[in-house]
Amino acid sequence: MENRVINMNLSSLGLKGKFPIGISHCNGLMSLDLSNNHFYGSIPSNISTMVPFLVTLSLSSNRFNGEIPASLGNFSYLNALELDHNRLSGRIPAIIGKLQRIMEFNVADNLLVGPIPHFVNTGMKANATSYANNPGLCGYPLKPCKAY
Repeated sequence: MENRVINMNLSSLGLKGKFPIGISHCNGLMSLDLSNNHFYGSIPSNISTMVPFLVTLSLSSNRFNGEIPASLGNFSYLNALELDHNRLSGRIPAIIGKLQRIMEFNVADNLLVGPIPHFVNTGMKANATSYANNPGLCGYPLKPCKAY
Protein backbone atom coordinates (compact mmCIF):
# COMPACT_ATOMS: atom_id res chain seq x y z
CA MET A 1 0.00 0.00 0.00
CA GLU A 2 1.29 3.42 -0.92
CA ASN A 3 0.92 6.43 1.36
CA ARG A 4 0.49 9.75 -0.45
CA VAL A 5 -0.56 13.21 0.54
CA ILE A 6 -2.97 14.44 -2.11
CA ASN A 7 -4.54 17.40 -0.30
CA MET A 8 -2.72 19.82 2.00
CA ASN A 9 -4.83 22.50 3.68
CA LEU A 10 -2.67 24.72 5.90
CA SER A 11 -4.97 27.72 5.72
CA SER A 12 -5.30 30.17 8.63
CA LEU A 13 -2.75 28.52 10.91
CA GLY A 14 -0.58 31.59 11.55
CA LEU A 15 2.33 30.03 9.66
CA LYS A 16 5.32 32.28 8.93
CA GLY A 17 8.32 32.11 6.66
CA LYS A 18 9.19 31.61 3.03
CA PHE A 19 7.40 29.22 0.71
CA PRO A 20 7.76 25.73 2.24
CA ILE A 21 9.95 23.93 -0.29
CA GLY A 22 9.54 20.69 1.68
CA ILE A 23 6.22 20.18 -0.07
CA SER A 24 8.25 18.88 -3.01
CA HIS A 25 8.38 15.59 -1.07
CA CYS A 26 4.61 15.28 -1.56
CA ASN A 27 4.95 14.11 -5.15
CA GLY A 28 1.26 13.19 -5.52
CA LEU A 29 -0.07 16.50 -4.17
CA MET A 30 -3.13 17.72 -6.06
CA SER A 31 -4.39 20.53 -3.81
CA LEU A 32 -2.29 23.01 -1.83
CA ASP A 33 -3.88 25.72 0.33
CA LEU A 34 -1.48 28.04 2.17
CA SER A 35 -3.93 30.95 2.32
CA ASN A 36 -4.41 33.34 5.23
CA ASN A 37 -0.98 32.94 6.78
CA HIS A 38 2.17 35.07 7.00
CA PHE A 39 4.28 33.58 4.21
CA TYR A 40 6.61 36.05 2.50
CA GLY A 41 9.24 36.19 -0.22
CA SER A 42 8.82 35.01 -3.77
CA ILE A 43 6.85 32.11 -5.12
CA PRO A 44 9.51 29.59 -6.24
CA SER A 45 10.23 29.77 -9.95
CA ASN A 46 10.33 25.94 -10.06
CA ILE A 47 6.99 25.43 -8.30
CA SER A 48 5.56 23.45 -11.23
CA THR A 49 8.33 20.86 -10.92
CA MET A 50 8.06 20.75 -7.12
CA VAL A 51 4.38 19.75 -7.18
CA PRO A 52 3.58 18.96 -10.83
CA PHE A 53 0.09 17.50 -10.41
CA LEU A 54 -1.63 20.41 -8.68
CA VAL A 55 -5.26 20.97 -9.54
CA THR A 56 -5.80 23.73 -6.95
CA LEU A 57 -3.26 26.25 -5.64
CA SER A 58 -4.26 28.90 -3.11
CA LEU A 59 -1.63 31.32 -1.86
CA SER A 60 -4.14 34.08 -1.05
CA SER A 61 -3.79 36.51 1.86
CA ASN A 62 -0.10 36.20 2.57
CA ARG A 63 2.85 38.51 1.96
CA PHE A 64 4.30 36.91 -1.16
CA ASN A 65 6.15 39.43 -3.31
CA GLY A 66 8.05 39.59 -6.55
CA GLU A 67 6.77 38.47 -9.90
CA ILE A 68 4.32 35.69 -10.64
CA PRO A 69 6.54 32.87 -11.96
CA ALA A 70 5.90 31.95 -15.58
CA SER A 71 6.33 28.30 -14.57
CA LEU A 72 2.77 28.42 -13.18
CA GLY A 73 1.77 28.10 -16.83
CA ASN A 74 3.28 24.59 -16.83
CA PHE A 75 0.58 23.14 -14.54
CA SER A 76 -1.31 20.92 -16.99
CA TYR A 77 -4.08 20.02 -14.51
CA LEU A 78 -4.58 23.35 -12.74
CA ASN A 79 -8.24 24.33 -12.27
CA ALA A 80 -7.92 27.08 -9.66
CA LEU A 81 -5.14 29.59 -9.01
CA GLU A 82 -5.66 32.06 -6.18
CA LEU A 83 -2.91 34.65 -5.67
CA ASP A 84 -5.01 37.52 -4.36
CA HIS A 85 -4.16 39.72 -1.35
CA ASN A 86 -0.37 39.54 -1.59
CA ARG A 87 2.33 41.95 -2.75
CA LEU A 88 3.00 40.46 -6.15
CA SER A 89 4.35 42.86 -8.78
CA GLY A 90 5.19 42.94 -12.48
CA ARG A 91 3.07 41.45 -15.23
CA ILE A 92 0.85 38.40 -15.24
CA PRO A 93 2.76 35.92 -17.43
CA ALA A 94 0.91 35.44 -20.72
CA ILE A 95 1.49 31.67 -20.52
CA ILE A 96 -1.02 31.47 -17.65
CA GLY A 97 -3.71 32.29 -20.19
CA LYS A 98 -2.81 29.09 -22.04
CA LEU A 99 -3.80 26.82 -19.12
CA GLN A 100 -6.41 24.55 -20.71
CA ARG A 101 -8.24 23.58 -17.50
CA ILE A 102 -8.15 26.83 -15.52
CA MET A 103 -11.60 27.71 -14.21
CA GLU A 104 -10.78 30.16 -11.40
CA PHE A 105 -8.06 32.81 -11.37
CA ASN A 106 -7.75 35.60 -8.82
CA VAL A 107 -4.93 38.16 -8.48
CA ALA A 108 -6.90 40.98 -6.80
CA ASP A 109 -5.15 43.25 -4.32
CA ASN A 110 -1.56 43.05 -5.54
CA LEU A 111 0.78 45.48 -7.32
CA LEU A 112 0.46 44.04 -10.83
CA VAL A 113 0.81 46.01 -14.07
CA GLY A 114 0.30 45.45 -17.79
CA PRO A 115 -2.27 43.58 -19.82
CA ILE A 116 -4.42 40.76 -18.50
CA PRO A 117 -3.65 37.62 -20.54
CA HIS A 118 -6.20 36.24 -22.95
CA PHE A 119 -7.45 32.92 -21.53
CA VAL A 120 -7.98 30.03 -23.95
CA ASN A 121 -10.50 28.38 -21.59
CA THR A 122 -13.66 30.36 -22.27
CA GLY A 123 -15.40 28.78 -19.28
CA MET A 124 -13.07 30.47 -16.81
CA LYS A 125 -14.76 32.37 -14.00
CA ALA A 126 -12.83 35.63 -13.75
CA ASN A 127 -14.38 39.06 -13.68
CA ALA A 128 -13.23 42.55 -12.75
CA THR A 129 -13.16 41.65 -9.04
CA SER A 130 -10.57 38.94 -9.80
CA TYR A 131 -8.17 41.72 -10.90
CA ALA A 132 -9.31 44.59 -8.63
CA ASN A 133 -6.91 46.87 -6.79
CA ASN A 134 -3.93 46.38 -9.08
CA PRO A 135 -3.31 49.97 -10.16
CA GLY A 136 -1.47 49.07 -13.36
CA LEU A 137 -3.53 46.22 -14.79
CA CYS A 138 -5.50 46.75 -17.97
CA GLY A 139 -7.42 44.80 -20.56
CA TYR A 140 -10.62 42.83 -20.46
CA PRO A 141 -12.50 42.85 -18.08
CA LEU A 142 -10.83 46.08 -16.86
CA LYS A 143 -10.16 49.29 -18.79
CA PRO A 144 -8.50 48.89 -22.20
CA CYS A 145 -4.71 49.00 -22.39
CA LYS A 146 -3.13 52.05 -23.98
CA ALA A 147 0.64 51.73 -24.31
CA TYR A 148 1.45 48.06 -23.87
